[in-house]
Amino acid sequence: YDNWQPVSALEARVATERLNRKLSKNDWDNPFQKVFVQRPRTVWEFMGGPAAIEHQIPVPWLPRW
Repeated sequence: YDNWQPVSALEARVATERLNRKLSKNDWDNPFQKVFVQRPRTVWEFMGGPAAIEHQIPVPWLPRW
């Protein structure tokens, strides 16, 4: 579990590209077929492919703070 939430200056697109590159390397022994990263309004799905998939969180599921 790794929470990106506190990192306010993080650029999501740059971070997802970097993480996807790391997960796509053949020399890294990744025990997972997929890795999910939850952001405030999206969930990123990494499968070690050419690009991560961004899933929008439905509005009714979002917190009302």
